[in-house]
Amino acid sequence: MLNTVNNPSTNQVASSINQWNADVDAVNTFLNTALTLSVSSLGAAAQNAFNFAQDEPCQLMTLASVPAIGTAAFTCAVSDLTNIFKPRVLDNLQSIINKPTDTAAVHAAVNDINLIRCCNVLPDATILWTDTAEDSGIGGTVQTVANRENACATVDCSAQTPVCASMDNGSF
Repeated sequence: MLNTVNNPSTNQVASSINQWNADVDAVNTFLNTALTLSVSSLGAAAQNAFNFAQDEPCQLMTLASVPAIGTAAFTCAVSDLTNIFKPRVLDNLQSIINKPTDTAAVHAAVNDINLIRCCNVLPDATILWTDTAEDSGIGGTVQTVANRENACATVDCSAQTPVCASMDNGSF
């Protein structure tokens, strides 16, 4: 896990994007299996996902501090992630950690995490990764599309706002 870096160098942008990708993939792995895990395994798996997820805001702040990126999509993605990530991802993971035996609460938390990640978090991360990678001249060397968990194939995002991906993203 990496600390936040203000006004990052090209190498620091690449490291931040790569770390954020690792964080996303770890949370995806948890979400892909969470509802099939035994109660005895669920708490530890949720804690592992939480450990990776809590690093994502650190990477967000690093990439948000890249100078000269001010497209509507980039600004929207930074704002959206800043506002939704803790209450909709981290707090839901903490709820699973605290009460892995409460099946209804676990299902509700996983469903809410899937909804917000599929519709907002992962598209927003893709905007940030693409913009900062392209601006730093490393667009072809780092992964700029956030992998989606399996549930994203069936999640309906039509009612979610804001939809940063539909905003002007300049030349990117």
